[in-house]
Amino acid sequence: MIAVSTIFLLFVLSICNAGVIFHEPCPLDTIEFATKVENSSFVVLGKSLEKALDQRSDTMFYVIFEVNCIFKGLAIPRHINITHAGKIEFCDELFQRENSFFLGQVEGKTYCQDFPLGRGHTIAFLERNPFELNNTEAFIPADFVEIPYVSNVTDELLLNTCGLHQLLPLESSASLSDVCPIVSTAPQCIPILELTSLGSGLYAHVIPGGSEHSIDNIRSKSGAISVDVDTKNAADSINLSILLILMAMIYVRLN
Repeated sequence: MIAVSTIFLLFVLSICNAGVIFHEPCPLDTIEFATKVENSSFVVLGKSLEKALDQRSDTMFYVIFEVNCIFKGLAIPRHINITHAGKIEFCDELFQRENSFFLGQVEGKTYCQDFPLGRGHTIAFLERNPFELNNTEAFIPADFVEIPYVSNVTDELLLNTCGLHQLLPLESSASLSDVCPIVSTAPQCIPILELTSLGSGLYAHVIPGGSEHSIDNIRSKSGAISVDVDTKNAADSINLSILLILMAMIYVRLN
């Protein structure tokens, strides 16, 4: 009986080893953070609370995820369910240990996900679950690899990525400054004011990322004149000084 069990175990191990040899590995994550943000409906910071095999498929897992801060998208519940993530092979289900998963592509997608337990916070790129649109807690990963939150490195990444915001999840009582890193404050993310002359009036509008453009470059576009706030304040001060001088000259002549 022991011999039969040993032979069966060796047989299963040989199949697993063969699967690892011939299985196509997860592709290297070479997608830039800004690209992931642009092509995801939700970008959130949080951590995995629970991770388990999806009962409907032995190639996927689901995650119960705690959202701490939302960088893109509307407010969502603090606790959400992420399904259709990663891929788990038969051998890993058979010899599964806590937090041990063999990752690969979900059908129809290119990249893998991990959502590790007990390894700190993660920035996740998500979409609404198309099969549960009425369920506000149901999400699936966008076709990108999530990234671990490493304070100094990730903070700089968030600062230099334009178009992000800080938003608390629903039912959160946390302070925004305590759970949300500062985002989108780099010079290229700060807009400038453009004044455009149309007929007899001046019309103002904001140019996102305006600090990337010099005033001279903007003036060359269709006769539009662009100024920042400090320049406009200086011009107002000069105009006031000229007006006061003219009033003084008129007063002297009249007297």
